[in-house]
Amino acid sequence: MFLVQCELNFQDCPHIFCLNCSKVTFAQFYLKGMALEWFKPDLLSSSDLEDCPLWMDDWKEFIIELQSTFGPHNLVTDAENQLDHLQMKDGQCINGALCHYFYSGLPDHVKDEEINTCYWEHKEEIQWANRHQTSAQNSSNKSTSSVPNSGHNKSAPNSTPSSKTNNNNDKKSTNASSSNPELTNKLGKDGKL
Repeated sequence: MFLVQCELNFQDCPHIFCLNCSKVTFAQFYLKGMALEWFKPDLLSSSDLEDCPLWMDDWKEFIIELQSTFGPHNLVTDAENQLDHLQMKDGQCINGALCHYFYSGLPDHVKDEEINTCYWEHKEEIQWANRHQTSAQNSSNKSTSSVPNSGHNKSAPNSTPSSKTNNNNDKKSTNASSSNPELTNKLGKDGKL
């Protein structure tokens, strides 16, 4: 931006900045901080015109010296460095709009992968819960059926456990639907998130 402003001044007053050395002097007048400190030794020791650096009299050389010393050396590395040191300050939080912009900036394959991962993790949780319920029911059925039935009709025990199993299955489906109603609402018609 600094060099653009200098060029605008040069174009506005071409009769004042017709010489390269006048352009360099004008730019040096507005240098501050580290840039001024960098050029200061050469500016103060310019008593001998033969020993002065080339950039003192040549605007293009001055720009090259300024950019090579203070410009970004490697834009990719500088951007990576800035991202590495990016931190949230205490008390800051990410609002929904920022999350949306972050998510919308992700490539489609990453979005699809994340959605698929969540979907399959959810399916595994449901299967694990169903297996856990089934194994608990089977162990309770085994303990019930291991009690000997003496003096009863052999067809009666067969009908009783099957009715218990049907009742357990009904309870299982009722429990599954009542414990996860909010999860089923998140699935689309095709069964995916």
